Amino acid sequence: MKWLFVAGALLALAACASLPAHHLSTIEVESYKLEGVTASVAPDASVDWGIDEPAAKEQARTDATRRLQEHLFKYVGEKMQGTQPVRIEVVIHQVVVPSKTMRVVMGGLPVLEATATLKNATTGAELAVLRKHRVVAAGTSGVASILVDAMLSEDVYDKLIFNYGLDYRAWLLGK
Repeated sequence: MKWLFVAGALLALAACASLPAHHLSTIEVESYKLEGVTASVAPDASVDWGIDEPAAKEQARTDATRRLQEHLFKYVGEKMQGTQPVRIEVVIHQVVVPSKTMRVVMGGLPVLEATATLKNATTGAELAVLRKHRVVAAGTSGVASILVDAMLSEDVYDKLIFNYGLDYRAWLLGK
């Protein structure tokens, strides 16, 4: 089990190391105050939640956007205490959350890929874009992992949005 944690940590570090730089200065970023986050699913997005029913699929898409915007607002917004109002617009391009059965039988990592655009909340001007950034929830396959998730009541999508928020905050704020 220890090696799963190490592998997950190494993947997270590798993702942080591969984030592209933005052109904003530290002074500019420190002047921002997050006013809001909007999230949507791209029309051509691949959303696989291991669900076959159309109504349940639509509910999963709605839930995915709501949870991502709430997490980003909380996790990034708490560090943005300047005076210039900004907002983050996120477009989800891919969500893959394999069912528990699929994770045990065939493996497969949960994936979230999204583009996040930082905009001036007053003018709508684009300030910085993190394009099609992809995160995975490592250590989520296999029987042992599923049992641990069940004991901790952890949701795989929560792991994905936490990782995305961590990367976005590190990319934008360097924190």
